[in-house]
This record gives sequence, C-alpha cells and structure tokens, in this order.
Amino acid sequence: MSIPPEVLWAQRSNKDDTSKNVVYLTIRIADPENIKVDLQPGSLEFDADSRGSKYHLSLEFFDEVDVEKSKYHTAGSHLFFVLQKKNASEEFWPRLTKEKVKLHYLHTDFDRWVDEDEQDGEEADPTVPDPSQGMDFSSLMNNDALSQSLSSDAGQPDMAALMQQLQNSGAGGLGGEGDQALDRALEEDSSDEEEEDKQE
Repeated sequence: MSIPPEVLWAQRSNKDDTSKNVVYLTIRIADPENIKVDLQPGSLEFDADSRGSKYHLSLEFFDEVDVEKSKYHTAGSHLFFVLQKKNASEEFWPRLTKEKVKLHYLHTDFDRWVDEDEQDGEEADPTVPDPSQGMDFSSLMNNDALSQSLSSDAGQPDMAALMQQLQNSGAGGLGGEGDQALDRALEEDSSDEEEEDKQE
C-alpha cells in the first residue's frame, strides 16, 4: 500500500510576466528511488520508493499548467517544481487542488509564500532554492575540501583549516563578533592539543 509524501506549495500570479505566473511545489521524501513523474495540464502523478515504503501522489490542479514550460529539480530529499500557470492572471488560485478538500499532507510553503497584494514588490530570497535556475543544492554538501576542514583526526573541528578554506573561497573575515568568536575557537583548539600532548 502506498502513502502520500508531504507536499508544500506557494504561488505567484502576473498577467504580463510569465516568470511570475507560477506555482511552486515541493515534495519531501527521504532518499527517493525509482522516481516517476507524470505532469499533465490538469494533474500531477508522482511515484517513488523510499526506505522500504512506496509513495504515491495524485493531484488535480485548480487550473491548467503549461507542461512544456514547467520544470522540476531533484535535490537530496526534495523535489522542487516550478509549474507555469497556463492562464495569465493577476489573481491567485484560491487553492492548489480542483476540489475543495483538506489534504493532511498538503501545506503552505511559508518560505515562498507572499500575499497577493505584496508580490509585485518582492525580492528574491537567496536562501530559498529556485529550481528554475537549475541549481544543484546537494552539491553544497559535497565540497570535499570543506568537508575535510571540518574534521580533524581527533574528530573535532580543525578551525585553522576551516578559516583557511573560507579565505581561499573568498569569504574573507567574519568581522566584529564573528572574528572574535573564531579567535576564541582557535585558542580552545590549540589548548586542547597542548593538553593532549601533556597527557601523552
């Protein structure tokens, strides 16, 4: 028996700018495998396996989407969709689904949501993933040099290596309290090493 995954959604509406006439949809599922996506103008079918369980999602949209201009991106335990609304309008959809029903797995994506009368003046939030840009968010966790700098042989953070990595990547100093905190961490790290030498 299949179970529905958690789904988050938000939207924008604009009759002149198609890039702002979209539905943002996020499907949350841990370590998905055998992913199948069937997007139609009026519906979305999704199937995947995860940790011994089968997941299935079937949604009928309130209105049609443009399949050719819609896209999705998989990153870790998330599938991010940008669904292009077929009909340009300044008005929001009153809901995501065709039928007015309460689905326990469907929630508002508050990271992306803006009120209808505030969307014209909004600025993009760089902390929120945007699949329309094709960004590979999982790559943020695959930086080998940074991963190595976060772990020393003793299993504790190597703060000196981390600071060097940040400098090499152009991040520069943290400034103010950030630099002071880093200095304290480096001093503590050095003290720990001296203590280990004494014990040996």
